[in-house]
Amino acid sequence: MSHPRAAENMENTAGGRLSAIRTLIVTNDYTLQVVLEEVLRARGHQTTYCNSTQAAWERCQAKLYDLILLDLLISAEDATRLCQCIRSLPESERCQLVVISGSAFGGDLPAALEAGADDYLTRPLDLRLLKVRIALSERHARAITARVEAEFTLRQSEKRFRALIENSLDGTVLLTAEGVALYATPSITRMLGWPLEEYVGRQTFELLHPDDVAEATRVFTRLISTHGGTSTVAIRTRHKNGTYRWLDCVGYNMLNEPSIRAIIANFRDITERKHAEETLRASEERYRNLVETSNDLIWAVDVKGCWTFLNRHATKSIFGYEPEEMLGRPFTDFETPEQAARDMLEFERIKRGERCIRYETVHLRKDGTPVYMSYNAIASYDAAGNVIGTAGTASDITRQKLAQERLRAGDERLRLALSAAGMGSWDVNLSNFETTWDEGSCRIFGFPGPEYTGTQDFFMQHIHPDDLPRMQQKFQEVIEKGEIFNVEFRFIRSDGTLRWVNGFGRTLPDSAGKIQHLFGVNVDITERKLREEEQRRMEQQVQHVQRLESLGIVAGGIAHDFNNLLVGILGNSDLALRDLTPGTPLFERLDDIRSTSQRAAELTRQMLAYSGHGQFVLEPFSLNDLLKQMSQLLQASISKKASLSFRFGESLARIFADVSQIRQIVVNLVTNASEALGESSGSIVVSTGTLKARTEDLYSPFLAAELPAGEYVFLEVTDTGSGMDEATLNRAFEPFFSTRFTGRGLGLAAVLGIVRGHKGSIQVRSRPGQGSTFKVLFPATTRETPEPRRPEPMQAGQAAASAATILLVDDEEVMRKVVKLGLEQFGYTVLTAGNGSEGVELFSRHSDQIDLVILDLTMPVMSGEEAYTRMRQIRPNLRAVLTSGYAEQDATSQFEGHNLAGFIQKPFRIETLAAKVRQALAR
Repeated sequence: MSHPRAAENMENTAGGRLSAIRTLIVTNDYTLQVVLEEVLRARGHQTTYCNSTQAAWERCQAKLYDLILLDLLISAEDATRLCQCIRSLPESERCQLVVISGSAFGGDLPAALEAGADDYLTRPLDLRLLKVRIALSERHARAITARVEAEFTLRQSEKRFRALIENSLDGTVLLTAEGVALYATPSITRMLGWPLEEYVGRQTFELLHPDDVAEATRVFTRLISTHGGTSTVAIRTRHKNGTYRWLDCVGYNMLNEPSIRAIIANFRDITERKHAEETLRASEERYRNLVETSNDLIWAVDVKGCWTFLNRHATKSIFGYEPEEMLGRPFTDFETPEQAARDMLEFERIKRGERCIRYETVHLRKDGTPVYMSYNAIASYDAAGNVIGTAGTASDITRQKLAQERLRAGDERLRLALSAAGMGSWDVNLSNFETTWDEGSCRIFGFPGPEYTGTQDFFMQHIHPDDLPRMQQKFQEVIEKGEIFNVEFRFIRSDGTLRWVNGFGRTLPDSAGKIQHLFGVNVDITERKLREEEQRRMEQQVQHVQRLESLGIVAGGIAHDFNNLLVGILGNSDLALRDLTPGTPLFERLDDIRSTSQRAAELTRQMLAYSGHGQFVLEPFSLNDLLKQMSQLLQASISKKASLSFRFGESLARIFADVSQIRQIVVNLVTNASEALGESSGSIVVSTGTLKARTEDLYSPFLAAELPAGEYVFLEVTDTGSGMDEATLNRAFEPFFSTRFTGRGLGLAAVLGIVRGHKGSIQVRSRPGQGSTFKVLFPATTRETPEPRRPEPMQAGQAAASAATILLVDDEEVMRKVVKLGLEQFGYTVLTAGNGSEGVELFSRHSDQIDLVILDLTMPVMSGEEAYTRMRQIRPNLRAVLTSGYAEQDATSQFEGHNLAGFIQKPFRIETLAAKVRQALAR
């Protein structure tokens, strides 16, 4: 309702009497105001006064008045405008407007009436006419209020009806006699998902489940033939998403009602109820199947102890009776008298409300044989709480009982078997935790006597501290959950020795189901554990050695490739320096590049040494003599706070080794010992000696090879430094691993590679805070020292023996460029090839001109070995110099019997290569 005055009247009106009418007096004439207020108040009006048409309009807009008395003398023009504004309001919001003029013939009165005034009064006021006019206004106000009230009541009624319809969980549909939907409430959309515009006008039978169409048609036909009749049917109707919903439909035949002319169908969604009913039915079916097929007896007896329910399968399999043969009879009919007397006492106890868990009794089968049963039972009550019997389940434990008898009979045999197997049994009384060990367990744990009894706490006190929490947890779990006990633990015997034991056990309940004992056996597995530990240690060592060897392979490969790159750097530096004057800035920078490259070459030699592919020049020599020559150098290379001393073995045998490589081992080990001392004072002792070593004496966790027994010379370096923990020791020989910020991590790695290359062994002893000892062993030899022959370097510009042509085969382009340019400066003609296949093809075309082949070992497409073999097939007396980043003994091992003219290891300087070429051509 839009009119506030009507709303107030609906609240304040009783018995049809209108509440006070609100009247607004608009005038500047005080006398007129007083007269009007007196008359209006006498008639029960609520009056308000204002002297401005603007204020009057604002109050009219607020819908506060039923009647306005407007004095035209206040301002005829403003009064006319106010009449027009009031007339523009909606009729339901418009109040009565009476104008007061000075004369019926004045010009202002017609204008006001034309603008919308309802009536007029003239001065002087006729009180009777005034009262009549006021009475008409009151009648008009009541008419507006009555109409607004009626409209409000109708709208409220429609609103309530629409709210009920639109928010109802049930749906309502108006159907034609043919089943076409004429109207549907919004609930249909919520139920079936169909928008109303798609549902209305549809033949509703099209949405029915095919299985429900016949029944729905039959019910609908009967309904339309009965005026005012009602029918009910449950049907499945297709949802918009394709699923079907169960609907409970109630139809009313209103076809003959003029205002309706339709079948009113009310629908309620009962899908969930149908599903619940189906679930309940399935659950009951499952329950029935479980009960009837259960191997356990499911039973009930009345208050007298007569059977009232027995599941069929268990009854037949346990007792041999059909249920009908036992129902209605007391359970005591199927027991011995003695057993029946005991069971009746238990029956009375259960009826008093006490629970029965695992109560054991003996029944008689149909054939008279006993059957042992374990019962669980509770009392049954009616709705009033009165005991009407008992019910529960029962299990056939005959086999278990017989097995227990057999178990007891076999205890002695088991005891003998345990003793023969070196095992022992034990038993814990859980009421006081008293533990008994048999003779076998006493032997394992070192307890006195053939059998020994003590407390469980006494036993736990001898468990190894690391295993005690786990043992206590397992012990508690087996008591609480009845699980099988299976745990390995260490036991400290009274004499302090440690034994590994595997304990097996489980709980044993009594006839009432209460756990009273924990029993089991023990097996001494100490020897097995020691073997497993040794095997684990060996596997870890093998893995460690394999890791070091793998790192060696990687380091060797890196060094090989790096050597190829260094050839270009060193060669180009040498060639550039020949074209420059010494002392110039560019000469000095290039000389720095050459020096840096030579240090890089030394780094690659260390990496090759670690990989076991370093270049060795083997000769017999005395380790004592070498150390004496190096003593001053070693003293100068260690910390000022370190004290260095030597202990030379007497009559020390010689070793067959590379002097420079052994010298590197000594320097690295002594330097490492000095760095282990740090800023602290300490001592370093270098010792030598000869020993007869067995194979196991030569074992090293850092080397995979098994060395033969025999005479070995050892070098031992001991320091009093910080020592190493196990984790650091395991990584000590890894390349690029260092515990010092400035270390490169190649010192000990190179030592390991050199030892590996000399078929020696290295052993380390170290503990944190107790220093370290490195012991290196080399096979002793009786060889004499040969006289070494070294080629003289060839100088640039020195003429070659003859004008020779050289074929250079290498896959590194920078190598080919620098060697070609360098050898050409020595007067040679140089042909180049980028791989073995190109080299063979070039050699086949110029074999009569080529005097020497310089051949790289590792190349793509065709290796150096294969290329050399094919060239020799073309010319058997071929002279070739092999180049490689690997050491000579490794690189040339594939060319044994091929009569190579020479070998040069990368990186090399041009002068050294030229000398090697001159020597090869001179052969």
